[in-house]
Amino acid sequence: MSKKVDTGVIRSIDAIGRLVIPIELRREMGLNTGEPVHMYVENGKVIVEKYLKRCFLCGNAAQKYTVVHGKKICDDCKAKLNEVDVVEELCDDEEEIFN
Repeated sequence: MSKKVDTGVIRSIDAIGRLVIPIELRREMGLNTGEPVHMYVENGKVIVEKYLKRCFLCGNAAQKYTVVHGKKICDDCKAKLNEVDVVEELCDDEEEIFN
C-alpha cells in the first residue's frame, strides 16, 4: 500500500496488547476477518501487511507452492530444482534447500 490513509481515529492498546484496526483501513488493505497479517517494525513504525506465502528460495509471493522437506517452494523454483545444474545457483549450500 503506497498511499497514506488517515482515518483520524486514535486507538489505544488494551491491557493485553491488542489494537483494533479501523474498518476503513481493513477495507483499504483488503483484509477480512480471520486473515493472517505480517507485522514488523521499520524506522520506529509498526508495519502491518496482508500475509502472503513466500517461496523459501526466491522470496517471491506465491499463491501456489509445494512443500519440500518443510519449506515452501514456488512453481518456478520447483521447476529449476528439477534441473540438476541449477541447484548450485539457487543456494550457497545445497543442504539449505532440504533442511
